Amino acid sequence: MAQRMPQACPRCGNMLVEKQPFCVRCGLSMEPYLSGRDSQPTAAQNPSGAPSSAPFSQPPEQHYTMAPEAPFPVQTPLPGSYRPPSQEQDTRTPMPPSFAQIPLPGPYSQPSQEQGVRTTMPPQQAVSSLQAQVTTGHQMPVATLTQRPRKRGVGKVGVLLILLLILALLGSAGYLGYRFFLSPAAALTQPAITTTALNTTVTYAGVEITLLNVQQSQSFLDDPHAGTSGMIRVGLQAQNKTAVPLNLVYTTIAHMVLPGGKIAAPTYVQSTIGLAPGGTLMSTLDFAVPLVVKPDQVFLRIGADNEAQMDIPLTQQPDLGKYAPKTAKLSGTFAYAGLDWALVSATSQLSVDGQQASTGMRYVTVTVKVNNALTQTVVTGSAYDYMRLKAGNTTATPVQTTLPVSFEMGANGKTGTVTFLVPQNAPKLTLILLSENPGGFDQATIDFQI
Repeated sequence: MAQRMPQACPRCGNMLVEKQPFCVRCGLSMEPYLSGRDSQPTAAQNPSGAPSSAPFSQPPEQHYTMAPEAPFPVQTPLPGSYRPPSQEQDTRTPMPPSFAQIPLPGPYSQPSQEQGVRTTMPPQQAVSSLQAQVTTGHQMPVATLTQRPRKRGVGKVGVLLILLLILALLGSAGYLGYRFFLSPAAALTQPAITTTALNTTVTYAGVEITLLNVQQSQSFLDDPHAGTSGMIRVGLQAQNKTAVPLNLVYTTIAHMVLPGGKIAAPTYVQSTIGLAPGGTLMSTLDFAVPLVVKPDQVFLRIGADNEAQMDIPLTQQPDLGKYAPKTAKLSGTFAYAGLDWALVSATSQLSVDGQQASTGMRYVTVTVKVNNALTQTVVTGSAYDYMRLKAGNTTATPVQTTLPVSFEMGANGKTGTVTFLVPQNAPKLTLILLSENPGGFDQATIDFQI
């Protein structure tokens, strides 16, 4: 009986396919096994050329001698192009796709996903895997080449970060160049400064503000906003002699009036804002003024846009009488609520403790003296309720008062003040004490001037 074609090469154990003329691994000829195929159908007996549908039978277990693993996959020629192997060319019979990539039953190597290296499988496990692939028709790689991890490029995010870094460096370099080469405040030496002492005092919101001096220069090194054509700096001292705290916001209440009526806001203020009762605050105000304009040609305006403002010349001993408080002594008498009243004085001013008069207005403070010749205490109530001051067409209610609400029996010379906010241009003033009806006091009035 003819020998049957083995499933594996008797020499190296490489898996064979039907009608394979030689082992593609070790080159062992299979002709002795192919010559006795009498019982197998031939191409003439099977004209269609279709492969046989007979199931593949497992040959009896054989023992193989393991040959060294081939380092690379074996290339096979196209069907029908068999030539004997030679030293110049290795042309071997092709295998069906299901067997073309079957590895040797020797130690199996597969790539590691984590480290990218080859791991070795024991021969017994490799044979089992090979048999499973033959049964199921799956392929296993003959050999795996180790690939190095592909290097990643910089990416869009990296390019964007690099561009941002470059822009930041360019911006910093430009700023430093401006500060040290173009900005006048970055000059190596301070330009010449002309200083004039002033010592001029005005009252704002009850606080005494003294203009100590005025300086002029092309620029000031300690001013980060210094102009290029000239600067004027005013040194101030504020003393709060009132009993109330006050906020001095110079950026709002201080401006400079230039020739022609142009108004300039301060470019830089070195000061704090809060001023406690009894405290002193030192400040400097910088204004951008052309160098050709001298300090004696400008005014420092104190007061916000909605307040009574004071324009102070930056000269020595200016005339500020129109902003100073004015007091007039009065001598009128009248009766009200059974008491004897007398006007002592009246003071007109632009501010009271903690407040500056609004635009076009002034504060008028009236001082009165009261005698009680009755045998009982008289309760008049608060002056906010019954006192008024008429100035032109305006009738004002008190904004401050120190007048008592009652006068005990035999009181003599009880004094108090009542303050009103009235228009500045009203020369004639009338103090009114309202009646209390029914059964109350009769109204009393008295005129005076300041």
